[in-house]
Amino acid sequence: MSASPNVVSIPDVKGMRIPARPGFWTDERVEKLRRCISVERLSAMEIASSLGCTKNMVIGRCYREGIALPRARCSNTPDHITPNPFPEVGCCLYGHGDPGEPGFHFCGAPNLPGKVYCSEHCAQTYEKRSDPDQSVAL
Repeated sequence: MSASPNVVSIPDVKGMRIPARPGFWTDERVEKLRRCISVERLSAMEIASSLGCTKNMVIGRCYREGIALPRARCSNTPDHITPNPFPEVGCCLYGHGDPGEPGFHFCGAPNLPGKVYCSEHCAQTYEKRSDPDQSVAL
């Protein structure tokens, strides 16, 4: 199978070649992409299906256009999954309880700059260094 010199092809997931789509992203398609995200709140897969392209084409175009995709929504996750116990970045990581037991959690208060703990837990965790010039005579 020989390809025409004007047709670019890219490998798909199974190693077969599919034609690339130069000029696929017209102004109308980009506008429909924006509408699908902002108004209809569709996932990348749903948008790809409605536009007749791949999910990765949608994700790539969103990246190049600076469009924020909505967070993925999982419909098949069981209800009994424990939520992520880790707090956001910049929050105290002092643990309360046994990590292997239910109810374990982190403090979550704002941490001190350059530390992983809040001021209260820094005071409990870190020891102040004694000044070597002030040695205690016995």
